[in-house]
Amino acid sequence: HDSCIQHPARNPTVVLRADYLRLCDGDHCAAMVLSQHEHWHNVKLDSRQQAREHNKAAVRGSEEPTQDIELWVYQSQPEMKGQLMGLYGDKAITSAYQKLVPKGFLGKRTNPKYTWDRTLQYLFQVEAVQAAVDALPPLTDEGEAAQNDEAAEMRGSRAQNCGMQSAGMRDAGRVPAGSKAQECAIPKTPSE
Repeated sequence: HDSCIQHPARNPTVVLRADYLRLCDGDHCAAMVLSQHEHWHNVKLDSRQQAREHNKAAVRGSEEPTQDIELWVYQSQPEMKGQLMGLYGDKAITSAYQKLVPKGFLGKRTNPKYTWDRTLQYLFQVEAVQAAVDALPPLTDEGEAAQNDEAAEMRGSRAQNCGMQSAGMRDAGRVPAGSKAQECAIPKTPSE
């Protein structure tokens, strides 16, 4: 990735993507865990051809191939915690995986070669993630998901119940700072 700043090599980076945040129902930790797995999937893809060439050379030299060409990523809890630079603890990370695996965004297994190794391995499910991203409603100019009529109607009802009678506030779903209605306002969530 090009940047105007030359960062040190192997400098960790945490990415929070808006589309992943929407896929993860507003769970920032799950969205960042998914981004980390996308990153490692891309790293494995980039090194896969070189690993295949090393394995072919080994076989030609009557040696066993040693390079891993699978796309599964070995990921312990402490490793993910470190990759997220301590932003989240064990419970949040466990919860993130408990959300991502059932959604079909990550495959999960233990080491099939060494049954004694209980470190979990994850496979980033490219097709499932891409299909989910493609199915997201478009964002408005304000960066919010386009709402269907029913959700907009519910926001309007909530605005009326909180005493926000003006059409401007009701339609925008916003409350002026410092107004009495601000105390009653309920923040919008990505799932609305």
